[in-house]
Amino acid sequence: ALSPRSVESLTASGHEQARRAPGTWAGLLDEMNRTYPAYLAAFEALEAMGPEADQPRLRFLTGHEVAALEYLALENAGDAQSYAPLERYLASAPVPA
Repeated sequence: ALSPRSVESLTASGHEQARRAPGTWAGLLDEMNRTYPAYLAAFEALEAMGPEADQPRLRFLTGHEVAALEYLALENAGDAQSYAPLERYLASAPVPA
């Protein structure tokens, strides 16, 4: 069974991630290119194991990872509109709880 982590645990994890983050934009992009594909696989696995009632929300979460990877591909190619997939995702409405 899946259970959410506490706010305290998530906050501590976020602080640790920020502490370890690369200090440059190029470094951040390198890290994202290295790590983000695995996030997509993890979200797809979560979506696959989720109950039918949760599928709309799980697809929405997976969509975030897809948008991030689309952004990276465009940013790596030097596309001035690389942010467009992220804007589309942010403009989309999550499924109500």
